[in-house]
Amino acid sequence: MNLSSKLLLKIALPCVLSFQCMADSLDFWTNRASGVTQNLSGIAYGEHEYVCVGQAGTILTSTNGSDWRIVPSGVTNDLNAVAFAKGHFYVVGTAGLILRASESNNWQAHISPTTNRLNGISFCDSILLVLGDKGDLLTSSDGLTWIPQNSGTSRNLQGAAFGSGFTLAVGRGNSNPGTLLVSTDTTNWLDRSSPNIGVSNYPSR
Repeated sequence: MNLSSKLLLKIALPCVLSFQCMADSLDFWTNRASGVTQNLSGIAYGEHEYVCVGQAGTILTSTNGSDWRIVPSGVTNDLNAVAFAKGHFYVVGTAGLILRASESNNWQAHISPTTNRLNGISFCDSILLVLGDKGDLLTSSDGLTWIPQNSGTSRNLQGAAFGSGFTLAVGRGNSNPGTLLVSTDTTNWLDRSSPNIGVSNYPSR
């Protein structure tokens, strides 16, 4: 989730009116001060806490979505994405950085098999999947040991999701967004990028 504002977090507040609400709670958004000037790039929720990450090692936490506090990350890398899985928060960033914490104020860097920028992290069918530049795909079953997988592409990968037995990874093309990879085991990947999926103006590899 990209947060474009440098100064504000926008958090959806649930409807608390005593009468029946006619609109969905996501129809109403309220500005909240983040307390930082850095760009924010990702947010996750787990163990009754929100964790937000951004530029220059910025990590913010909140238990209510309204009041935010800065916690030390121990790094100055730009942090690009955060996820909660298996009782831990995981953060990825530039220069192959992977951070892990069971509590949001105690972050530990873990050995990464790449120095490329890491852009996304998802929990896919009991496996943690990290995506990065130059086709980097890293998997871990325990959140401690990370194994590089052959994505079959050198394009920059951004994010992934799991459903109906398939993991899909997406990313950028040579000049236009359009990379789409599919896997049933997060190890073997099939390239379903355009023009196979009908995206126009996509340069060939």
